Amino acid sequence: MANKEKVYSNEAFIRIAGTFSNYKNDLTPEAKKIIVDTIKDNMRGSSKPYKAERIYYVIINTLDFSRDRVRYWLQHWYGKQRDPDAKPVGDETVRKIKTVSRAVANALVEADSQGIRLFKKKEEGMYYLSPVQHYEMDKMQDEGLSAQEMIKRLEAMIAESENGK
Repeated sequence: MANKEKVYSNEAFIRIAGTFSNYKNDLTPEAKKIIVDTIKDNMRGSSKPYKAERIYYVIINTLDFSRDRVRYWLQHWYGKQRDPDAKPVGDETVRKIKTVSRAVANALVEADSQGIRLFKKKEEGMYYLSPVQHYEMDKMQDEGLSAQEMIKRLEAMIAESENGK
């Protein structure tokens, strides 16, 4: 019988982060410190911890932590960086980055619940669209839906968020 991989949802972090996807420009110093510290804590004994910006890229783009999704976003990262030293991502690296990314996402969700400001532009009490919701709104606009229809959908998204869905 094959060993079934456990997949973890990243929905809680995606809901908090919205479209704040730029590590350098969107995150507060406190958020960056949480990321760096969590990476170090999860990589004890490693001589070279993973880059915080790469881990953030994985967690901001991954809706669930599975090996396939993490591998996909790592390969996307390397392609985007045009890293001449980039090699195909091995299974062991994917496993480790999956574990570290999940720990970082959980640490950021915990920090947010404690009232630590993670994003420079995010205002308390305001709702921000997730990348999927942003895409959905763009699609609605491309399809020519009315502003009223789009507002109704936005209101539904906000209500879903407030109800914890």
